[in-house]
Amino acid sequence: MMKKVLITPRSFPSAGEKAYKLLREQGFEIIDNKTGKSFTEDQMLEKCSEIDGVIVGIDPITEKVIRNAKKLKAISKYGAGLDNIDLNIASELGIKVTSAAGTNATSVAELTIGFFFLLARNILYSANSVKSSGWNRIRGIELTGKTVGILGLGNIGKEVSRMAHGLGMDIIAYDPYINPQDESISKYSIKIMDLFDVIKNADFLTLHLPLTNETGRIINIDTLKMMKPTAYLVNTARGEL
Repeated sequence: MMKKVLITPRSFPSAGEKAYKLLREQGFEIIDNKTGKSFTEDQMLEKCSEIDGVIVGIDPITEKVIRNAKKLKAISKYGAGLDNIDLNIASELGIKVTSAAGTNATSVAELTIGFFFLLARNILYSANSVKSSGWNRIRGIELTGKTVGILGLGNIGKEVSRMAHGLGMDIIAYDPYINPQDESISKYSIKIMDLFDVIKNADFLTLHLPLTNETGRIINIDTLKMMKPTAYLVNTARGEL
């Protein structure tokens, strides 16, 4: 009997041609998500009941889903964040969980820097003004010499550091798990600080943290009040942060 793999991300068919070929060569039957949207928990319960592995996007793989998937041996996250997967139950049942951490680091970092320019130069407002036959000349600010505060120095946070360093920005960061000897700290002149000091001193505060019980709602009314009145907040991570 062929082993079955469920692939839920909608964008995977256009990006995973080699993966499809490899899976088929290894004798797997592939079950695609043809709904055009993410599965609900009830749909995942049904889809995962007879599968051996799943390549998942943001679809919920809860305790209920995992315990109902009696044949499930491996979960591969099409992305970096694992907050939609019950890791404790997967570990308890011996189900391997992997992710594609780092593969989108440059893309997300470029988007983050793009938002910096958008905000610093009032690009969106100016573009909309011109489209409305206006010509409101608004002064912007330079990124060079400004301080970027990075919460989370994982793959994406380090890539943002590299780009910000190239723009001449001063870099401060918070990451309680970073190795003090990490080469990126000296290479990009990163100053490691505690959470509140980063929030208070940043001109651009950018979030690159995983969503966990520890990091959820790390930005709230109290931390927002700590920010400079002129500071900008950019979140290309999870909205729940």
